[in-house]
Amino acid sequence: MALLSVQFIYRYWAVFDIHKLRYFKGPNALIWVAYCSFFGFQYSLGSSYFFKRDDVSDEYFRKEMLTRYNANIAELPAMAIVAYDPSDGSARWRNIMGIGNMCVVVNFLYGVMVFCGWSMHTKMEEKIQNFSEILRKHHKQFFKTLVLQITMPTIILFIPICIIMILPLLNLNISIPSGVMLCCFTLYPATDSLIVMYVVSEYRITARRLQKMVCGSCCHIRHKKVLDTNLTSLA
Repeated sequence: MALLSVQFIYRYWAVFDIHKLRYFKGPNALIWVAYCSFFGFQYSLGSSYFFKRDDVSDEYFRKEMLTRYNANIAELPAMAIVAYDPSDGSARWRNIMGIGNMCVVVNFLYGVMVFCGWSMHTKMEEKIQNFSEILRKHHKQFFKTLVLQITMPTIILFIPICIIMILPLLNLNISIPSGVMLCCFTLYPATDSLIVMYVVSEYRITARRLQKMVCGSCCHIRHKKVLDTNLTSLA
């Protein structure tokens, strides 16, 4: 999500403040490495610290793990979110602070994308009136790409994350296959590339050209092998 928000910032500045694109060139580009690393470390280290297992969480999940997966949680590497103590119903603030940490990171990055996307939607047409026809076409294509790029993460990243974060706070006695939702995260890199190739015509043309080159090379190799086989048989 941090990487995706950087794309939104870049497109926003490319339309409304082109001078700030210098922050994406040369050594200045390290700013975005630090930006993504900061949120990545905050999310991962915060989760590993606040969601570290203890006796209460192990006991809470022991029966469920045996029933669903026939495994002992004590023998598995895992993190656990138990927002309320099962014995007396008191809040486990350490886990709740971990949920808060995740909410801050995810919602901040999502907010950056929404702000840039909405600003471009409401102001871009007026801003690009004096651009050349080709440049206007590029900006419109990239904006359409960004809209799809924020829609797909909302479905396969943001919504599953929100469900996983909010459910423990509701203290409901339910069992859902959270592993399926976690698997949704892995779909994003592929969908992101497909969106760009589908919307931006230059990328689509290049992808088709590469596909033809690969297919042509495969056909040439296959025909060569067949020809070599026939010559060997004649010999």
